[in-house]
Amino acid sequence: AHFAVHGVADDDSPLYSALALTPAPATDAEAAEDGLLYAYEVMRLRQTPSLVVLSACETQSGLTPRSYRMNGLAEAFLAAGAQ
Repeated sequence: AHFAVHGVADDDSPLYSALALTPAPATDAEAAEDGLLYAYEVMRLRQTPSLVVLSACETQSGLTPRSYRMNGLAEAFLAAGAQ
């Protein structure tokens, strides 16, 4: 999968880092989607591509001082099974 979209990093809560996709319109049965694919949603995907390319701004927030681990969308895809 190749994501060439806008990314939003959240250094305080990395699981709320997101890729900005196209919002889905509301139906009578459910509310409209905001179009954001959050890191916590990526980690819950049933199927994950083996290769993911993130060519979006802010897809990797970098190293956090508390843990010195990478946080953000790249780690979410790795946790979901991407290689």
